Amino acid sequence: MWEGVTGVVAKPWEAATTGGWDGFGGRMFGGLSAGVVGLVTKPATGVINLTSKVVTGVSADLFGGNRFARVRPPRPAYWDSRLRAYCKPEALVYNSCARLAGDERSNYLQLEGFVGAVQVLAREFRANLDALQLRDYDYLVFSRTHVRVLANVEDAAVIDTQESKVLTELALAGSDAAALATVRVQGSAVTFLDASKGERLAVRVAEEDLRALPALLDRVVTASREQISITYLS
Repeated sequence: MWEGVTGVVAKPWEAATTGGWDGFGGRMFGGLSAGVVGLVTKPATGVINLTSKVVTGVSADLFGGNRFARVRPPRPAYWDSRLRAYCKPEALVYNSCARLAGDERSNYLQLEGFVGAVQVLAREFRANLDALQLRDYDYLVFSRTHVRVLANVEDAAVIDTQESKVLTELALAGSDAAALATVRVQGSAVTFLDASKGERLAVRVAEEDLRALPALLDRVVTASREQISITYLS
């Protein structure tokens, strides 16, 4: 821009002061013409260069050495393909159960139809697992066919085997004789019973996930297509 504006003055002067007085007027007119042309072309060239440099810089950031770290785990794919509000515990659970098999990524929660998950207090978990060192939090996970308690659910856990995460696995009603038929909820305590009313699993849901529990259980009943009874006790 500066070169174009100053060229209107500088070009005639440069032309006029070269070659003596012979042809002074013609050289000055030619310099003025060059300066006027530069007044138009120089700023235009500058704008083109500006655009080119910006695009080059953005391309270098996006496709060059600068890598943007993911802020949160990817959103899970639910059984009904609906887009729901982002839930970090469910995203952690879903992605931690994926692993690479050759060049393909497999996830049994996706194959079964992922319904949802909530955090549970490990110290309240009862299923003959005294020998296991449980963390403060595990996850109660529902698919269309199974209920599981998972451990080691974190961003880095995708490199582990899927089986190492499963602390317990129970089938929903209709899959076998000991399948779950009733879910009993009393406060934060959730108990799973089979058809004969025998207790198969009991957990205590983390306080921050209590509000999400009723909606999650309603989704389980809808997704499983089985006669699962949900009982709420005061």
